[in-house]
Amino acid sequence: MAALGWLLNLGFGGSADAAAAQVIIPQLTQLLGNGMAIRAESLTVNFLAWDTTNNVGKTGDSGNFTMRLIKDGGSPTVPDNALSEPDATNLKGIYEVVLTSTEMTANFLTLGGESSTANIVIFPLLITTERGSIAVIDTVVDAGATAAALSTAQTDLDTLTGSDGVTLATTQGNYAPSTVAALSTAQTDLDTLTGSDGATLATTQGNYAPSTVAALATAQTDLDTITGSDGVTLATAQGLYAPNKVVPDAAGTAPTLAELQTTALTESYASNGSAPTQNQMLYAIHQMLMEFAISGTSYTVKKLDSSTTAFVVTLDDATNPTSNTR
Repeated sequence: MAALGWLLNLGFGGSADAAAAQVIIPQLTQLLGNGMAIRAESLTVNFLAWDTTNNVGKTGDSGNFTMRLIKDGGSPTVPDNALSEPDATNLKGIYEVVLTSTEMTANFLTLGGESSTANIVIFPLLITTERGSIAVIDTVVDAGATAAALSTAQTDLDTLTGSDGVTLATTQGNYAPSTVAALSTAQTDLDTLTGSDGATLATTQGNYAPSTVAALATAQTDLDTITGSDGVTLATAQGLYAPNKVVPDAAGTAPTLAELQTTALTESYASNGSAPTQNQMLYAIHQMLMEFAISGTSYTVKKLDSSTTAFVVTLDDATNPTSNTR
């Protein structure tokens, strides 16, 4: 960079050295401004704008630049992206632009231009690309890590199953602690339940189903009480399990027809859409005839207390109804 400053400070004052600087500076700009460029890979490049009057880098002048890009000696084109100035304080005269992957699809590129501001020189940037792919490099690096991981996984698998992939390695305890001991304990427990032959119920199984034999005997006795020992006859003493299903009173007397006809029914109404019981059907019919109020198309049926709504029926017409629905 010191050599670049020396050449720039020649001042273009008409000396032979100034003419030489104009030839050498673009080459130095190429060498100092860019590292390895990959063909067809986007690249951010820098170039220099120089004030030949004051012999300093020109800042804040990108709006006056007309830039052109040449690919492999073709026709000049305008770069796709806008110019920017990375640091006008510490990098005076340095500008940058991002060349797209399409723009970088060439073997040799030249980026240059001019400024409409007087005495400002934009040094052209020469770029030679290399064949390659950063993505491919990343893939190779990733593949290296993957190979190492696969090797470790294979070692772990061999530890679990043996190198033949079948035999269970004796050291597998690190992965399934005390598996052999656990299996042995499980077998012992199973033998306690079923007997070592896997069929006979061990007498000591009570530890797992406490008092199973006694509980089964009690259950059988209860079942006999309900159904009779033959499993068919309904025992008269079943009242203990389903109280008063056959007779309505504690004395065991069956109701007479007169009693059934004179016993008041419990008031109840089926919910809309549900199948009603006999009592619910009778109450719905009774109250629709005895306690109701019509307002518009609403036919409101009241309960026995004459105030609580039992259900509402909707008429098809407020004046001349011919049907109703709930």
